[in-house]
Amino acid sequence: MLQQEMNRFRFHQLFEEYGRGENFSYEGLDALYDFLEDSFETLDIDAIALFALCCDFNEYQNLEEFHTDYDEENFSTMDNIEAMTIVIPVNDEGFIIQAF
Repeated sequence: MLQQEMNRFRFHQLFEEYGRGENFSYEGLDALYDFLEDSFETLDIDAIALFALCCDFNEYQNLEEFHTDYDEENFSTMDNIEAMTIVIPVNDEGFIIQAF
């Protein structure tokens, strides 16, 4: 298989190709790409890595949506969430977390 250079466009394209385009918003994919690019020297994303990203990370539009999956009492603020896991800001209210 021909190895392609990973860039932001290709990252978005892979999610669409593997039927995972709905897992993250466009802005969310940009934020996740930036996080991964800052965290790793090279990005080699294949189908297995892509599916792992979809399992390991969740995007939320705001705290209220987050509280549909996680306890509001223990995670009432972003500081509480950041103390537990990786938080990747997407926009003013939205964010991606590493699932826990």
